[in-house]
Amino acid sequence: MNRNRERTSDIIKIPFRYAPQYAFIIGIQKVLEGVVPTIQVIVTAKFLDTVLAIVYNSKNYSDIFVPLSLVILLIAYSWTASQLSKFVDVKLEMKFRENFRTDITKKRAKLKYSLIENNHTWDLTCRVAKEPIRFHDLMHTNATLLLE
Repeated sequence: MNRNRERTSDIIKIPFRYAPQYAFIIGIQKVLEGVVPTIQVIVTAKFLDTVLAIVYNSKNYSDIFVPLSLVILLIAYSWTASQLSKFVDVKLEMKFRENFRTDITKKRAKLKYSLIENNHTWDLTCRVAKEPIRFHDLMHTNATLLLE
C-alpha cells in the first residue's frame, strides 16, 4: 500500500523536477478540461436568457454582446485546447529527453560493479535507460487517470 503511494507521488514529482513550467501548464489544462463544459452550459444558458429577453423587449440589443463573446471564447478554447495540450506534451517530452536521459546515464556510470555483473539488475537498468520516454508516456497516462 505504501509503495503505491510512493509511485503515485513519483508520477507527480518527476515532471515537476525536470520541466516544472510544462507540468504546471498540463495540470491547469487538465483542470480546465473538467471545468470548461460546466462553464459552457452556464454561459449558453445566460446567452439564451438574454436572447429571449431581447425578443420580449425587456433588454437592449447591446446586452447580447457579453454573453455572445463568452460563448465564442469558450468555443474557440474548446477547438484549440487539444492542440495546445499536444504542443505542451511535446515540449515536456523534449525536456525529458534532454534532462532525464542525462541523469539516467550519470546514474549508470556510478553503478557499482557488482550491480553490473548481476544480470537481473543490469537488464532492468538497460530497459529503463534505453527508452526513458516510454516511462514518460506511462507517467503521463497515470497522471491523466489520477486527475480524472
